[in-house]
Amino acid sequence: MLKKALILILFCFSVYGQDLSNPFSLDDPKEDAFTQEEPESVESVSPQPDTLDQAPSVEEFTGKDLEIPVLSSPVIDQANILSTREKSALGSKILDIYKSNGPQIQILIIEALQGNSIEEYSIQVAEKWKIGQKEKGNGVIILMSKSDREIRIEVGEGIEGELTDVDSHQIIKNIFVPNFRQGNFFGGFNQALDAIALEFDVKDVVPENSRARKLVALRHQKEKMQSLVLPLIIFFVFFPIIAKFIGKNPLVRSVAGSTLLAGLIFLFVGQLFFIILAAIFGFIIGMIGPLNFLMAVLSSGGRRGHYGGGMSSGGGWSGGGGGFSGGGASGSW
Repeated sequence: MLKKALILILFCFSVYGQDLSNPFSLDDPKEDAFTQEEPESVESVSPQPDTLDQAPSVEEFTGKDLEIPVLSSPVIDQANILSTREKSALGSKILDIYKSNGPQIQILIIEALQGNSIEEYSIQVAEKWKIGQKEKGNGVIILMSKSDREIRIEVGEGIEGELTDVDSHQIIKNIFVPNFRQGNFFGGFNQALDAIALEFDVKDVVPENSRARKLVALRHQKEKMQSLVLPLIIFFVFFPIIAKFIGKNPLVRSVAGSTLLAGLIFLFVGQLFFIILAAIFGFIIGMIGPLNFLMAVLSSGGRRGHYGGGMSSGGGWSGGGGGFSGGGASGSW
């Protein structure tokens, strides 16, 4: 029994340590490059069709001679790495996410940090712009410095539980970095917006074949597997021992079986209705006999064959008073 338990523990830890953090390793990041024919409606649905391609004016920033642009549109590109059409498409997606009860997202691309750290400048921008709603703190700022080859996701203080530091790190590592290294800037921003939208269950704006869907699904699968490892180890190690003390009384075994089945349902489903239903079902099965046989097999030792913000009222783009406390992640490519 001890030998089988050790084998199971090793298997569980191999699942726990499985690297699912880079589901794009076999994919070509350039696949999402914006190469489609320009749709006639792209410019018309942009949040700021008249200002997206204009160089934004700037306000003086007192830290190390770096300036903060005036907030005028969802995508501000001072480094001119995106085309007008690409900025319009990203701006439209940002607005769609916000209208679908997602966060207010702002993209800022600058030429260089001029000696500032990206974290320092990002929080200064966040405090100035106040992206997101004041009562929700649901702003997200994506800051990119072209010359420094650095990227940061700054997360509003009210949504750090939905878009965690780990989530932000994974988006940078698995989306921004591979795309930016190949010069696919639009693809990186577009996929990142999809990934952020999915974290807030905004699925309508995300294409079915989006790489972001694969990334989020694999990460959630890994988290679920990790959460089950310890309970499964405890169950398979200690349950055979407990079974030996239960005895052969069908009623006792039925009570134990219903408790066991309810516990397993709780681990996998976590809903009270199914827990109660499983407890009743387990009791009945225990009285009939099959669960008695299962418990006997588990406690049989080494028998052979056993396996076990948004748009303002005037139509412009502005922040809504959202607060930031430094949550998010940074990276480079």
